[in-house]
Amino acid sequence: MDELEKTLDEIYKSSPQYFKSEHIETHTHKEYIKQWYENKKEQEKREIEEQSVKVIMRQTDYTKEQALESLNRNGNIEKCIEEYLGVTKKHECHSMSTNQAIYKSIREWMK
Repeated sequence: MDELEKTLDEIYKSSPQYFKSEHIETHTHKEYIKQWYENKKEQEKREIEEQSVKVIMRQTDYTKEQALESLNRNGNIEKCIEEYLGVTKKHECHSMSTNQAIYKSIREWMK
């Protein structure tokens, strides 16, 4: 039994409800494993998105649709909550001390 068949057997044992006999006849082992992993990844992505929406709903007064829209627009939970609270990022202006300004002008002059 080669490594691919061992992996396939492990997958069959871990998720028997997904694998049905009619699928086994029509797909090769590699296609079957690829399909299983893609479905698993999609399922995990949906679960993460659902959990993120729940967190946003708890931290704001958004409905499920508003939270999902905000999550898709902003990309992560923190940005959604910052948007809800009206938080804006401050652009820090780096002010130089007199000594820094003097040495900067000297370095520019030496170029």
